[in-house]
Amino acid sequence: MRYIILYVGRLVLMFACAVGVAWLLELVAIESYVAWYMNHYDISVRAELSEDYGFGMLGFLISLISIAVGFPLGAYLGWKAMRAFVRKWSNV
Repeated sequence: MRYIILYVGRLVLMFACAVGVAWLLELVAIESYVAWYMNHYDISVRAELSEDYGFGMLGFLISLISIAVGFPLGAYLGWKAMRAFVRKWSNV
């Protein structure tokens, strides 16, 4: 029973880490894309971005790609971190 609880705990924390890394990577990717786009087209106010449909579609594509990369990366890193933590503190 103890091992089941440790394994489920690792899964929950791994999922939380994966979501956090994916969200952070998406945030960085989209904000850097917005900054580049505003600088490239000399846009001074973010409200002007609402008139450009191509910007939104490309932003959505960047979001999907960053989540597709960030979620597995976060899951892997979270799993490794939780395995090391469990081994250190539970004498398994």
